[in-house]
Amino acid sequence: MNPITTRLLALVLAAAGVACTTPTESAATTSPGAPASSADNGMAPKILAGSQLHYSDLHSRNTYTFKSDGKFLFDYVHHGSGDSGGRDGGYRYRITAPGKARVDFDDGDFMRMEFDSPLSGTCVFDGDVRRYGFTITRPDGE
Repeated sequence: MNPITTRLLALVLAAAGVACTTPTESAATTSPGAPASSADNGMAPKILAGSQLHYSDLHSRNTYTFKSDGKFLFDYVHHGSGDSGGRDGGYRYRITAPGKARVDFDDGDFMRMEFDSPLSGTCVFDGDVRRYGFTITRPDGE
């Protein structure tokens, strides 16, 4: 991608409220909600902190809330019974390749993500071969 196209893409994403850097800008940061790598094609958000990731499986609607202090909350609501539950813990988010990212949870589990757009894609969890479609929402309603 040429520098003009790269900069134009960065401006469009910034206008949509998605933080990103161009290859000439530094993305090096090690905060819990930020990536350890700057390898990105503009699809994966640079920072997951302050957002919610939503997905559904056969049994429930699920939401991860990622906080800026490196903590997360996971909540689910069972489709049939309406039962709910959840868990919490720590996480680390990083971009692993263009359009791909990974969330490592402090209990050893992880989630791999592939982005179709800056705020949606598919994910696979540790020990699971099924792919789940997800969306990310920000506090401002994106």
